[in-house]
Amino acid sequence: MNLFLTDDLDAREMGKKFGLEVHGSVGIIARAYRECLMDLKEAENALRALYEVSNLFVTKEIIEMAVRELVKFKKDV
Repeated sequence: MNLFLTDDLDAREMGKKFGLEVHGSVGIIARAYRECLMDLKEAENALRALYEVSNLFVTKEIIEMAVRELVKFKKDV
């Protein structure tokens, strides 16, 4: 499996063209939570920090959707 980690939209599109599995910061945090490398609170805080602290362009709506998915995952497990 060839992974490419980036949040840059142009880079993501190029990675996909080259057949790479592309993941960004939100996906990395979600994966860390699913793999029990972070607890729910740590993952929520990390996601919210992407919006509130980092210079990464991400909307509040995307972050809140990701948090809802983490909570849903917890209920499903």
